Amino acid sequence: MFIDRSLTCRPRMPGARIYCLRRPPAARHIDAGEPAEMRVQSADDRLSLLGSLDLQRGGRVVARLQWRTQPRTAVGWYLERPRRPARRLDVDSGIDALAQDAVSDPDTWNARADAVALLSTALALDAADRALRGGLAPPPSRPLESGRYELHVTGLDAATSAPAFPDAASVAAGDTNVLAGTFDDRALTAAIRRVNLLGGRVLAMFRAAPAGECNPRT
Repeated sequence: MFIDRSLTCRPRMPGARIYCLRRPPAARHIDAGEPAEMRVQSADDRLSLLGSLDLQRGGRVVARLQWRTQPRTAVGWYLERPRRPARRLDVDSGIDALAQDAVSDPDTWNARADAVALLSTALALDAADRALRGGLAPPPSRPLESGRYELHVTGLDAATSAPAFPDAASVAAGDTNVLAGTFDDRALTAAIRRVNLLGGRVLAMFRAAPAGECNPRT
């Protein structure tokens, strides 16, 4: 998803800037045998996976990101692609420390694993994005100024928004989510890539005007 400054949109408040972004095609099945819905897990698999997210490119499911807790020594986020073995992603040192914990009792360890999974979801999505791009850098674009932005997004699961975008406040408005936060260019690019990876669409992006240049909302 790239910011298209050739498009013009009407700002919703005086002094605010708005950028419109091109929408990717609607999600569709791409690969016979690779449905967009998460496949049914066996009972053993359900016990070993706390989370599983479908990842998309161009509206097509291309991989899954899974949080595995069994065996304990291999806990972590795994990238699963068709016809390839699952790959454990290098996400955060806290996950590696969890894997090395052979002392905690099961209840304590599982509670800690739940917290680590929640806190590392955004980092895992970024790591999966890099893996799917093969380490290639995204196309260059003109850097955006640091500041407070609002991303108006559709197609995201509300339960995924909080862990996937920990630096932004999420407010649901109908079928649209508003992700608001203070971002620099790098953080904003990462947030947009996460939206796309989860199958969402960025409809518009607002940059709040500096203090004193706009009227308060009523």
